[in-house]
Amino acid sequence: MTDISINSGKLLELIRYNNEASIRGLQDPHSVALSKFIFCDFDIDSFKDLKKYYINSSKIDIFTLYYCLSTFILDDKINSEEIDFDTIFKKVIFSDKNIKKLLNDFITFNKQPSYKNLEKIKNNDINDDELKRLLISLSIKYLDFEFNKLVDLFPIFNHLFEFSDNNITIRNNDALIKAFDNDGLLLLIFVNKYYSFFNYNDLNFILDKLISEGIFDGFLLHLYLLKKYQDNNFENSFFSQYSNHFKYLPNRFILSIAQFVLLNYFFNNDYSSIKTWFNQFTNKINSNELKLDSDGFINWDIEDNNLEPVSYRFSQFNSRFYINSIHHLSAYRDKIIDFYNNDEKKHKINVFGGSHAMSFANFQSNFFYTNVFFHYTDRFLLSNSSDNFIVNKILDSIDLKEKNILIFDYEFFCKNSIKEFLDNLFNNLSNVMNKDKLYFFTTPLPSLYSHRYLDSDNVINAINSFNIELKKKVTEFGFKFVDINSFLNVSSNYINSNDLLCHYYIKPDIIHKIIVDEVLK
Repeated sequence: MTDISINSGKLLELIRYNNEASIRGLQDPHSVALSKFIFCDFDIDSFKDLKKYYINSSKIDIFTLYYCLSTFILDDKINSEEIDFDTIFKKVIFSDKNIKKLLNDFITFNKQPSYKNLEKIKNNDINDDELKRLLISLSIKYLDFEFNKLVDLFPIFNHLFEFSDNNITIRNNDALIKAFDNDGLLLLIFVNKYYSFFNYNDLNFILDKLISEGIFDGFLLHLYLLKKYQDNNFENSFFSQYSNHFKYLPNRFILSIAQFVLLNYFFNNDYSSIKTWFNQFTNKINSNELKLDSDGFINWDIEDNNLEPVSYRFSQFNSRFYINSIHHLSAYRDKIIDFYNNDEKKHKINVFGGSHAMSFANFQSNFFYTNVFFHYTDRFLLSNSSDNFIVNKILDSIDLKEKNILIFDYEFFCKNSIKEFLDNLFNNLSNVMNKDKLYFFTTPLPSLYSHRYLDSDNVINAINSFNIELKKKVTEFGFKFVDINSFLNVSSNYINSNDLLCHYYIKPDIIHKIIVDEVLK
């Protein structure tokens, strides 16, 4: 058996070690399955494995317990007769009555979280503190705790963190690092639940430390890759360390993080690596193993369609969007190659933006070349960074020695007050002396298909309102204004898809013409 416990939070290392430790196969198959279940957030295949181990070895209490735990967790997630915890709980038999009582105490605590019920788990007669700690950590993961209640029940968090006004800061860095050694899974779960309440620097510190220690799951890895994918040494520094680990995870999970590798290639102008990545799927596409969706895009097998509420569900939708985006933007480049192959450097233009800025990337034409500062747009979760973070990123991107273009995605302002967003931005830009260097492009209107998962009237109204207020602000402060929608075929507030790629991106040749005519004139 391995010394790596699930409580360490080193889930991926536990999975790899147990698969490679013996030529006889898995050392602790139940621990591997539960680790995958936690790592991938309710992974259905892992649940099926846990059920198989229980059926084949029902007299082994730990197999029975892990199967019951996964069933209890999934019971309110999936409407299926196969996953009915109450029925299963009545049937299962434990040789150790204390384990049955421990499971019952776990259920009681999850239904009625209180200090009294928590103590029942801690004081169970079973001589296995690791098992008690695991059940407590899983309770935190799947219960909807408020800050105050969580801190009351678990003093460790109050020892490590300070809580005020829905903000979390690190109280003691050294104590936190030490806690990673003892309570990795517990802290991993805590960060996953409340990451949005940490300030930027503290969250970065925690992510770096957790990843360096191998303490992460799928969602925390997503947060980390969001932070790191634009680093020059991104692929070597991270994937070289974990390349042998990922092969033990479901293929759909590997695909879901591929967006970050491809985004790194894309913004580093590494189109040969992009082509190589997509070429590995040529046979699957030709054989219809990978099918096209209703819009004609590759329907990458990224998420488990049986299950909706995984914590990184929306990141999987984003991944499909960005993988297809890079595929189409890269292919379109071959149609207008003259805009990308001039070795002589002309006018440099900096571009700040989210997903719309991808149409501006990597121009190297006879007239200008672009340098894009990309802010990852979470199109499906609609919970982008705070206004201040976006504004600070803009201020860091602007170089008044060159011309600068700012273009905003709908997701930048859809959850916030448009007036507050623009007031904050322009107040910070009020001291910019060279007004002729800053060009504000309006937000492109949607196509009929670009935001089908949202109320189209709300999207159109928000974009139109934003563009009207943006023009007022630009005029007031004396910057340059370009209405990108006036260069496009628009009908009833929808952009004609003939002007777009993926029903979303303005074709790069149109962008090129707008820059030449409006920015370089």
